[in-house]
Amino acid sequence: MLLNAIEVAIFLMIKRSITTLLALGLLSSLLFFSWKYYEKYKSSKLITSPLATVAIDQVHIDSWQPIAESIGSLVAIQGTNVTNEIEGLITKINFKSGQWVEKGTLLVQLNDSIERADLRGLIAANTLASVQLKRNAQLVKGDLVSKSDYDITQAQLENDKAKVDSKRALIQKKHITAPFSGLLGVRQINLGEYLTPGSPIVLLQALDPIYVDYMLPERYFSFLSVNQKISIKVKSYPDKVFTGHITAIDPGFDPQTRNIKIRAIFNNPDLLLRPGMFAEVSTLLPEQKQALIVPKIAIAYNPYGEMIYVVEKQGNDFIAHQRAVRVKDAYGDQVEIVKGLAEGEYVVIAGQLKLHNEQKVRISNKKIPISQTDEP
Repeated sequence: MLLNAIEVAIFLMIKRSITTLLALGLLSSLLFFSWKYYEKYKSSKLITSPLATVAIDQVHIDSWQPIAESIGSLVAIQGTNVTNEIEGLITKINFKSGQWVEKGTLLVQLNDSIERADLRGLIAANTLASVQLKRNAQLVKGDLVSKSDYDITQAQLENDKAKVDSKRALIQKKHITAPFSGLLGVRQINLGEYLTPGSPIVLLQALDPIYVDYMLPERYFSFLSVNQKISIKVKSYPDKVFTGHITAIDPGFDPQTRNIKIRAIFNNPDLLLRPGMFAEVSTLLPEQKQALIVPKIAIAYNPYGEMIYVVEKQGNDFIAHQRAVRVKDAYGDQVEIVKGLAEGEYVVIAGQLKLHNEQKVRISNKKIPISQTDEP
């Protein structure tokens, strides 16, 4: 019995040793193949990650003419829908659609035949009252007419004059004229039509000069003033720049947007600018000295703000470092940087999309005084 127990114990020890050896062998195999896979992966990364080719530009300090960009709408300096004050039948239309008219030009004549007939009767009554007053003036001196009768005659004359003036004013209202010089729109009436008071007749707008209304954020308020120069571009003439100046600035800000409304005026002798046009507005702000300038294309935007790649030389390699910057203003294809860069540094202006932080790069452009062997 003792011998059998010893044999069983020896068997179990041998079995446990074999199991341990098998486990160690399996673990060693896993570690070996993992290491081989890592070496292969690392080699493939080295082979498939060539140097990124980029173009660079140098950060420099220069005088800076900042511009506040905005959008606006063109507004006629004067504009109205010409209407009639009193009703009447149209007997004459004295204009054509799209015609230029001067102030006071007759546009529409309403039927005034009855009013003119009434006017003739009133004028006759006024003449009679005038004659009667002169006669009574002589008679009152000889006490042939009482002073009260003379006063009644004088009052009657004044009343008749008022009636004449009223009738003439009514007739004048049936002569609808241009309230100011400008360009007419499309005619909205026809000959023989009966107009009720306030009927639209034609749009009239004064176009030279012309206004542009736009808004700017609160941060620009301290830089704004009347007569400040601005320029605009419109889609109808994409290659043409129109220049004007500010004429008015609202006294307060919009409480919802914190923007302030601005009105500028532009000469428009060729009538190229028309009311309602969409305008891209550039307001020239006061010139700033010693501003840090980089090309606008160097700036990349992400949810965390503006980013830029700065190229530095480390040993024999050029490395692109991603850096957060703060942009203040833009002018054309340049921007002013107020935080994140220093004068003389080099930034990537082409090839950013294929870059990641700390990546090696190859400089492609020759205009920058930098080489593969010189320090940037």
